[in-house]
Amino acid sequence: MIYVMSDLHGDLQKLKKMLKKIKFDPTRDKIIIDGDIMDRGGDDLNIYKFLTPYIRDGVVTVLLGNHEYFCLQYLRNEISEHTWIAFGAEPSTVNAIKKLNEEDRSRFYEYLDNLPYYIELEVDDKIFVITHSGLHADHLVYKKGKIDVVTSIEEAMKQMPRDFLISIDIHHLPASQKKMFDRHLLVGHVPVINLGSKNNHIVRTPYYTCIDGGVGKGIGGSLACLCLDTEEEFYVD
Repeated sequence: MIYVMSDLHGDLQKLKKMLKKIKFDPTRDKIIIDGDIMDRGGDDLNIYKFLTPYIRDGVVTVLLGNHEYFCLQYLRNEISEHTWIAFGAEPSTVNAIKKLNEEDRSRFYEYLDNLPYYIELEVDDKIFVITHSGLHADHLVYKKGKIDVVTSIEEAMKQMPRDFLISIDIHHLPASQKKMFDRHLLVGHVPVINLGSKNNHIVRTPYYTCIDGGVGKGIGGSLACLCLDTEEEFYVD
């Protein structure tokens, strides 16, 4: 089975409960985490350590979210600590990173620097593109009357990665453009409660699906998980 979840935001306990709920079997199942495992929950590095063996074995794939990107910029000295916090880093996250020894810091940097920013896969003849924020309206690539989702993502990341990773454009594009997507998108980033979901349940549309249940945002959110094989939804409050 292939499971997708997003925006763990440092909540290791909810992740462990979700793995138990879906009866996760690393010899059989695959998990894709659609960005933002960091910040707000306090277990940023512990989640990373917990997931590392699964990532190494190819069982878990973590995608780049805006919170990982900002941490990467901080580690590259591209932004200051003050700017990183202004962009949403928790002080506990900053302190945890600062306490890393040189070897662990280098290893964590390598992990962040190698995170893919999208993944494309086919399940039962349906093609999904999974990426953290979706699309950026200024970088839509049209081919043969369709919006080429993958090329649009690649172009946006090439030109303006920060703006792409924080974009909420996919939720505001007119229906006439959404109908032109050549693949179904799975996104996180925007809590589903902000999209009209009253129970933090996954929001599905004919063109894209949002799976950010609002973990760690102080809005009573849930961790949501979607099984791509069965389309079954799972929740941990």
